[in-house]
Amino acid sequence: MGFGVMGAGGNSGRGKPFCVRKPPARQASARAERVSPFQGAGFLRCPACGRAWPLDRPTCACGVDRLPVLLPGTRLPGDWEIVEELCAGRHEDRYQVRRDRQEAIALVVRDPFLADDARDRGARLAALGHPGLGRVLDQEPAWGRLVRVDELPPATTVRDLVADGRLDVAAVGSLATGLARLLGILHGAEIAHGCLDVDAVRVVRRDGGLAPVLAPVPAAAPSAVPGDDLVGAGDVLAGLLRAARRSPAAELQPYSALVELLRTGAVADALDLERRLLALAR
Repeated sequence: MGFGVMGAGGNSGRGKPFCVRKPPARQASARAERVSPFQGAGFLRCPACGRAWPLDRPTCACGVDRLPVLLPGTRLPGDWEIVEELCAGRHEDRYQVRRDRQEAIALVVRDPFLADDARDRGARLAALGHPGLGRVLDQEPAWGRLVRVDELPPATTVRDLVADGRLDVAAVGSLATGLARLLGILHGAEIAHGCLDVDAVRVVRRDGGLAPVLAPVPAAAPSAVPGDDLVGAGDVLAGLLRAARRSPAAELQPYSALVELLRTGAVADALDLERRLLALAR
């Protein structure tokens, strides 16, 4: 599919949400085979010793009391079934899940002390109901932790556009302005994303143009502040400029200057960013 006047290639994969690590496929497969008798039967896998860990026990037999990796087949609240582990962040693990034929992403907050804040954050996010922020499908406690299930984000990321390198300047401005508006909506609800990058921002075609969609907003981000999102927006804008590298340098230069302002904290807030972007587009 085309992106902008000059077009860009899409990504046939699902893309990935924010994560620190993703288990190698071969390792994950071997792990599943080793504990397959317990899949879907109310067991977890201990991250320390690898043994099956019944959900009703607060600690493993080896003494570990951290939330372990959920096995494929384990049922979550709302009758969602774990398909595979996607990644582990600082405060939460993410899983691909399904219910009947619907697929989604489950965010499991590991620290029970963050559960109340994460529940409030999820409720405020669900109330926004904006298509660029994704839908919260379920949010329920499980095993003393909070589980939030979000719809799958679009597959194409800003990183994919960078690899293709055929975005035009108008599309850069449109996507960056759309991102600024999404951040304004989030910050107005007192939610800071906290981990914006070229993988967290996805791209869809909507109403004849391009629009950004955020991968699931982290369920727990206790230290995130709006300023972090502005710095992240600078990195995303820099990625968009690399995706438009075939465009005339003179047309890209004003946006490059804005990237530096974002990275140095010179942009006051999301509304200020939107105003600056609209001025560049005139």
